[in-house]
Amino acid sequence: MHSKEEISVKLEKVIDGDTVYLLDNNKKKYKVRLHAIDTPEKGQIYFLRAKEALFKLISNKSLTLEKINYDKYGRVVGIIYADNENVNYQMIQQGHAWCYRKYNRNPKFIEAEENAKSKKIGLWSLKEKNVAPWEWRKKSAK
Repeated sequence: MHSKEEISVKLEKVIDGDTVYLLDNNKKKYKVRLHAIDTPEKGQIYFLRAKEALFKLISNKSLTLEKINYDKYGRVVGIIYADNENVNYQMIQQGHAWCYRKYNRNPKFIEAEENAKSKKIGLWSLKEKNVAPWEWRKKSAK
């Protein structure tokens, strides 16, 4: 079993609700895709609110990046911890993200999504029909 690689990082920029640029202590830049979550794409309802929610969760906090792997775009896929709290989980719990079941292995993420849905918080409170980002990307690619 390989050990998880965790590094202390600082926030450089939030791209959207599930992608950020982080810097390590040597100023090395990482483009990071948050593991097991998916948030609205640019052009979708709730895009800006998800982006702002992520910014609030990680700005001015002590951040740790747990690298899981790399995606086909060369981004680090990982979990961000802000003051030791799992930000990926918090995004789902607060209703700002879907649990990306295709990549998720954590039952707590599914539970958090179901709970946010039932309480109608965050994007689950919208009157408009929510289109999952992966479905939206498929339609946009055509």
